[in-house]
Amino acid sequence: MNKTPRESESEKPKKPSVHDVKTYPIRRAIPIAFLFAVCILSLIGYSVIRPTDPGFDKASFSIRKTAGNDIPNTVVFSYNIDEVNADSFFIQQSWDRNRRVEVHKNHYTLTDTYYEPGYHIAKLIANDSIIKTIGVSIPTDGWFFYSKRDFFDKIPHYISSSGLPGDGTLSLTRSELSTITEERYYFYFYIPDEGQGDADNFRFRARVKVEALGATPCPFVIPEIFCENGTMYAKATLKGCTGESLAQFGEKHLNGKLTDLSALGVDITNWMEIEIVTKNKEATLYYDGRPAFSLGYNQPAGKIAGLGFISNGLCKVDFVELTSSDGVVIYADDFEEE
Repeated sequence: MNKTPRESESEKPKKPSVHDVKTYPIRRAIPIAFLFAVCILSLIGYSVIRPTDPGFDKASFSIRKTAGNDIPNTVVFSYNIDEVNADSFFIQQSWDRNRRVEVHKNHYTLTDTYYEPGYHIAKLIANDSIIKTIGVSIPTDGWFFYSKRDFFDKIPHYISSSGLPGDGTLSLTRSELSTITEERYYFYFYIPDEGQGDADNFRFRARVKVEALGATPCPFVIPEIFCENGTMYAKATLKGCTGESLAQFGEKHLNGKLTDLSALGVDITNWMEIEIVTKNKEATLYYDGRPAFSLGYNQPAGKIAGLGFISNGLCKVDFVELTSSDGVVIYADDFEEE
């Protein structure tokens, strides 16, 4: 059959145009290349931002006292942080952040002098993380007395005294303080060589009063129980001064400026009995047999490491008794001279 010119023309091979070129290989290659680039960038990004093992468990930390149980006492800290990943490192002598000293890799020794008795928890710190702790016990030979301008004063003034003025109390005398003209804090500390009893289950009783020195507007007394893992105390003061009160039990710290501690307001210028009882990490404070304050905590406190009284006046202690929760006597003294 003869074909018309139009049909014949339609069957002639056409010159390809740019619109007729098959583009599917390029379209297929673009997403493949894109995915490949994403994978490469992901690998590079992961290598840059992937979590780095800080290596805290590779650090070492130990101590050695240079003067036995003397006060003051220089302590040698031995440490190794070479394999720990952090930007900065510190050793902190105790609870006081002001006693924090920067240390560096490829150095292994730091010395620090402890001027106060007590059971101190030294800390090895990487950036803001505590990676190691160690107890530093600076014990006393009986009761030890000293004063400071405030809690953060680094160098104490030691007071040579038996603490037994002959009136059946544990106390300093005004004559022993006659050279001190400014208001100061006075510390009576008893720290045995070894911890005793369970700090999460004990009963502490003491009969105390404070004689104000000078024109001190807010006399206070702080009975304190030192523990292997922290300390326990409650600052008793006059009712109008409880904004300055403090308390700590276990890991719980309370400040009278941020917490209502009005229950700690009492007339401490007259004899009163203070009792602290802990039972299974629940602490209760009693004044003259009446419950004043309770607080639970979570972290075990360990053994009882010592006792103390802190005041800004002339503190007198009639007796002290510390027993376990089942009545076993850990420490007791009525301070009557034999």
